[in-house]
Order: sequence, then structure tokens, then C-alpha cells
Amino acid sequence: MKQPLLAIARRAYLLPILEAVRFAVLWLKTHKRNAQFKKEKPDFVCPSTWWMHDMYAHTDLDVYYESGVTHATVLIDLLRRHLGDEEFDVADWGCGMARVTRHLRDKHRVVAFDANKAATDWITAKLPNISAYAHGPLPPLPVDDSCLDAIYAISVLTHLPKADAQAWLTEVSRVLRPRGIFVCTVHGVGQVQSLTHSERAKFDLGTPIYRGNVKRGSRNYATYLPEEFLREELFADFSIEEGPKQEFGQELWVLRKN
Repeated sequence: MKQPLLAIARRAYLLPILEAVRFAVLWLKTHKRNAQFKKEKPDFVCPSTWWMHDMYAHTDLDVYYESGVTHATVLIDLLRRHLGDEEFDVADWGCGMARVTRHLRDKHRVVAFDANKAATDWITAKLPNISAYAHGPLPPLPVDDSCLDAIYAISVLTHLPKADAQAWLTEVSRVLRPRGIFVCTVHGVGQVQSLTHSERAKFDLGTPIYRGNVKRGSRNYATYLPEEFLREELFADFSIEEGPKQEFGQELWVLRKN
């Protein structure tokens, strides 16, 4: 029942209202727990719960912290498998409120990008050891050609229309060094339980699903991308090193620049 009702709300442009109500409910559920988190970790710089909800769909500081540590550990192990143990230049594209980035900065040279200037401004002000830059809805990124060994994008392609995603994959290739690594997640076969019956039928035939009527790139702009489409179209100019496999609650792919 939930997905058909959400589909109606999406078509009626009511999702922002539902999101505001959802935030209020979650804030009430977590504000005491968040106060305890701040008491136990007084030196940890916390983002606002509003921005956490906007970017991560929750308001729980403990989840923000623990998931950031866990995901950073997984990413470092993954990147070292493909790049070796030497220090490398890595970019967090779609960094949000530095959930993962802040746990990588002492291990490698890290730069962060996000389309939300409020996020990069917050990082610059609160986490000055991280270089964070805002970008537009379409390329370019504010860096030179062939300057990065790796880029990771957790839950970024999950919110982009087809043409935008294709443009960004070209941009990723531009800024990666030869043989550089791109780690990304998508909504794939492991996430099809969120689709309506009609959407699932199209997905099973290899058709990407794009849920719009909201700002593209926002959390509520959701895309579901079949493996055939990824291999034959979106990732066609890269070598596939790993994937698809389930990680970070989504479908993870590891690509190498040809």
C-alpha cells in the first residue's frame, strides 16, 4: 500500500509536505538520544538534524556517526585492493554533511564535492581540514583533468536522470588518472521491493525507472537501474572490476577508467 500512496503523492507534488511531517516525527523520536550522543562525544562536530534528514532520511546522530565509520572502513579496504597501499588522492562526490569524508581525511588526501552549497559551506566552516567544493547540477567539477586516483559516489547516481548521469560519468572519466577507480552505488535488483508492480515489470525488462516530480538530484528523485542498462550504456566506457554486489544498503559497482 505504501508505494502506491507515495506514487499518488509524487504525482500531486505533495512529497515536500510529507517530508516535513516525517522530519518532525523523527526529530521527536531521536532528540533525547541525540542529546545523549552529544554529551558522550562533546568534541564531535554534529550536523543539523534537518540536513541529516534531507540527505540521509533520518535524524539519528549515532547512525550518522557509526555508518560513517563503517562505510569509510569498507571504502578504504576496497580502494586498497585496487590501488595498493600507497597514499592516494580520492574524492567524495556527493559528500553531503561529510558523513564518510570526515573519517577518511587522516588516511588519504581527500577532497569533497556536493551540489548542495549549504553542505560544502558547513564542511568548510566546521571541518576545515577537509577541502569541500560546491558544483552545479551538471559538470564540471572544479578540478583539473586526470588529478584523482579514485572517486566514490554513495547514493548519487540513485538520484539522477539518465542524461545527467551520462554527463557525470564522462566527467568522472575526465578527472580520474589513467586506470583510476570509480566506486558508485545504484538502486538495483536488491532494491526492487520499493517499486510498484508496473515499475517492477518494466525494470525486469531492462528499462530504467525514474521517479520525478521533485528536484532532480534530491533524495526524493529516485532512479532504479537494471544491470543490463548499466553494463551496456552507463558504464560502457569503463572496465567493471567488481559488481554488482550489495553494500551500503544499495548495489555497489567498482569501475576502472580505461
